[in-house]
Amino acid sequence: MNAAPSTFFEPTENPWQLALEGSGAGIWDWDLQTGAQTHSPRWEELIGFAAGELDKGYVEFLSRVHPDDLALLDAAVDAYLHGRATTYAVELRLRCKYGSWKWILSTGMIVSRDAQGKPTRMIGTHTDISDRKQAEQVLVGLNASLQEKTTLLET
Repeated sequence: MNAAPSTFFEPTENPWQLALEGSGAGIWDWDLQTGAQTHSPRWEELIGFAAGELDKGYVEFLSRVHPDDLALLDAAVDAYLHGRATTYAVELRLRCKYGSWKWILSTGMIVSRDAQGKPTRMIGTHTDISDRKQAEQVLVGLNASLQEKTTLLET
């Protein structure tokens, strides 16, 4: 019996998207002119939602960003879109479904521009970096403790 070779993705699916989602990253696509933003099921799962449970759009995304991170996000987006930064990457906290916060690395790139060169569309990924941020906090605490003990030993 000769069966046709199987593939791990349907021909209509984007293999790049499948590879990114397989890495654990959530994918977003942002229309800069309308503010419409779509995201992959994995993007929603990162913050505790089922696929299709969240409204799509930049306003929905912004409503989930920690208030202390909004200025940092705005500065990173503005610098990238206006050519003052060569890359877009920012670490921020997103509010999860039940109110907890998760650290996310947001990265993206401009994928289309209008005739005048103005960016019209960005795509990117969100990656959970909560474990790394927690480890950084532990190291900061250990460093502070070591500094304190060093000061005590010196006196």
